[in-house]
Amino acid sequence: MAHGMVWSIFEDTSVDYDKWVEDRTAVVDGEKLADGWYHVKYVRDNAAHTADCEVRDGKWTEFSDKMIGSAVERADYWGVYIEGFRRHEEGFIEVVIGS
Repeated sequence: MAHGMVWSIFEDTSVDYDKWVEDRTAVVDGEKLADGWYHVKYVRDNAAHTADCEVRDGKWTEFSDKMIGSAVERADYWGVYIEGFRRHEEGFIEVVIGS
C-alpha cells in the first residue's frame, strides 16, 4: 500500500521537525501551476515512475499525494519528504524528494 508523503517545507531554516508544514501549493521552478491535471514523474536509477496529479485551488490534492507516494513506492525508495518539483527538460514535472 502506498505511503503518504510529507510535504517538507520548513517554516524557518532551523531543522526542527516540529516545524514541518504541509504546504501543497503547486509551485514548479518558482512558477505557480494553474488548476488542472499534470503528468508527474519520480525518477530513480534512470527509471521513471509516473503519476497523473491534480492541482485544485492552486494546491496539489490529497489524491496527488497518494499518487506521488505510489510512484515513489514503485521505485522501491523509502524517502517520503517532498522537497519540491522541477520541470524536466523532457517537459514532465519531476518530484524532488529526500530521505
